[in-house]
Amino acid sequence: MLLGPCLPEEREPALRAGLQVCVSSTEEAAAWDALAGKLGSLVAAHLVLDTGMGRMGFPEETWNDSRARALQNLAHVRWE
Repeated sequence: MLLGPCLPEEREPALRAGLQVCVSSTEEAAAWDALAGKLGSLVAAHLVLDTGMGRMGFPEETWNDSRARALQNLAHVRWE
């Protein structure tokens, strides 16, 4: 499991290695979904919530049901 974000060029090797990744934004989740779809696989992902340090993760005040549904609807992301 990777505890920090991957740079865009690190995503494909991480996915091919079967690593679990942490996702901190809707855009990052969409990028993982697109890559996994292109490679015909699934990415095992963990959602990161900002605990108040402001370094990474979804800020609590931006979290809502529509964001959760959008993330759940990503076809190539398996949320762990």
